[in-house]
Amino acid sequence: MDFCIVRRVGGLLRNARTITSKCRADLAAWSGSRSCFERQDAILPHGEADSSVKIIYLGLGSNVGNREANLRKALQELQARDLRLRQASSLYETEPMGLREQRWFLNQVAEFETELPPLQLLKRIHGIEKRLGRRRVVVNGPRTIDIDILLYGNAVVKTAELEVPHPRYRERRFVLAPLAELDAALKDPETGQTVAALLDAVRGQVVRRL
Repeated sequence: MDFCIVRRVGGLLRNARTITSKCRADLAAWSGSRSCFERQDAILPHGEADSSVKIIYLGLGSNVGNREANLRKALQELQARDLRLRQASSLYETEPMGLREQRWFLNQVAEFETELPPLQLLKRIHGIEKRLGRRRVVVNGPRTIDIDILLYGNAVVKTAELEVPHPRYRERRFVLAPLAELDAALKDPETGQTVAALLDAVRGQVVRRL
């Protein structure tokens, strides 16, 4: 009788050790895959990588063809069930930067709310640009439409494909002026400066509100 009990207890202990080892292996595997996921989604180190609604700001520009119609069409194409327009700024006519010898741009900033993750949003934007005739031939050259992700909630995104806040928006009056029109008190998630302060610091760029 005692021998049977000892054998049964021994078997249970062996099973427990096997289960424990398996759990440790599963946990290690899960941790590894989670780390891999976080590296891929490390675009949002501040905990913004979830499905909740984010307020985002997109910058739009055009200097080819009917510029105003291009911006209007882009806003129409952007709107969807998971990408909802909240407000759009006035149009601003702005001198080109980088490549000076080209037509002046019309620029605009639009505020949306979305559940789309940043890289999915970028993919959709690239699709819309392509449908509207965008051709990436000359850096800073003429374009039918240009759509940039300026801000994505309070997230700081840094990947090979995407960087948010937009790495050069703080230097661009043609972005900051329409953005300030929508929300001058909006704060940069990296510097903490308001859009109004950023705009005040940029000089020497001609921007005309239409």
